[in-house]
Amino acid sequence: MKHSFDITDNEFELLKGLIYNQTGICLDDCKKAFLASRLKKRLASLHLNSFKEYYNYLIGHPRGQKEMMQMISLITTGKTEFFREEEHFKFLTTNVFPYFLKRTIANQRRPELYIWSAGCSTGEEAYSLAMVTNDFFNVYPYWQIEILATDIDIEALNKAKAGIYTEKEISSLPLTYRKRYFHRIEPQKFKANDTLRRLITFKYLNLSTAPFYFGRRFDVIFCRNVIIYLHPEIKKKIIQGFYTTLADDGFLFLGHSESLLSLDRGLFSLVTPSIYQKASLGISSNARL
Repeated sequence: MKHSFDITDNEFELLKGLIYNQTGICLDDCKKAFLASRLKKRLASLHLNSFKEYYNYLIGHPRGQKEMMQMISLITTGKTEFFREEEHFKFLTTNVFPYFLKRTIANQRRPELYIWSAGCSTGEEAYSLAMVTNDFFNVYPYWQIEILATDIDIEALNKAKAGIYTEKEISSLPLTYRKRYFHRIEPQKFKANDTLRRLITFKYLNLSTAPFYFGRRFDVIFCRNVIIYLHPEIKKKIIQGFYTTLADDGFLFLGHSESLLSLDRGLFSLVTPSIYQKASLGISSNARL
């Protein structure tokens, strides 16, 4: 029997509420057709006859939590590529990294740098961060560099951990980076080398529900094109979490279409569009970037 899998207003509201509770993502009514198109194959695969049955499966079936991960993966898959919004990576290497280098030398601090890629998707952002970081600090081998990369999408994380990309997926990489940091494993597939993989730890994390505690504070947080999809109250909670887990003079990078306007309550200072530095009373204005 062939099903059209039309979604009713009531079914959409049920799933919309569940998605919000699980992820903080607030779907507008215009996303009704999008949600139905993304999930109809799951209904067919599970031999379900309606979105109400699918909702009941998610909240009541023994495998419902596993299916929830599948659903989240389907609705959160977004655009990503190596060195997306390239100006951010240039700013890191020309401004942020030299800032931390000078600060560490001047204050005789431990030579270490911790970066968090929050919403890393399939890993392109994290590996881009690893490339520019390794390039800059390669002449300072005593520095300890660690990159944490997290995402809510399990399938995307699995791809990120594998570090394997098609020729099309690495087409945005400059040839010098491709030769230095990737090797061909099949005619059309390339794998990130161990130099990059040693720098990155990939972990599952739901930004909207998880506590922001990692046993350390980060010098740089990249969270780009993530909060734009979230409910305002969830956004405020996440921004507060970023403030708590950033070092006193740490930097927060958002997507070019995102800002902290009306969200941060003075927690951050704008450095340049979409790049912020933590506003800490312990940092004098002339010590800032």
